[in-house]
Amino acid sequence: REIKKIEITNDNESIFRRAVSDSTKTTVIVTYYPKYQFSIDDETYYLWLNEGEGGDGFILNTKDTFTLYTLSESSLSEIKELTRVN
Repeated sequence: REIKKIEITNDNESIFRRAVSDSTKTTVIVTYYPKYQFSIDDETYYLWLNEGEGGDGFILNTKDTFTLYTLSESSLSEIKELTRVN
């Protein structure tokens, strides 16, 4: 299964930085492969987006594969918009 790499640019960097800083630790377990991957500085993250109304999103730092974080509603909305465009 291929994971799509999202290129971080000057236009979208702040969105992904905010997504990381505003996310909250969760006890949810995902049982499917991530759809996206992005990197900021020396950190790489996997990204899960549940499409559709009321869908949620999660990130996981590849250096800590036992901790999953839920995206804030605003970050989820912005990232969903970016992935629809690309």
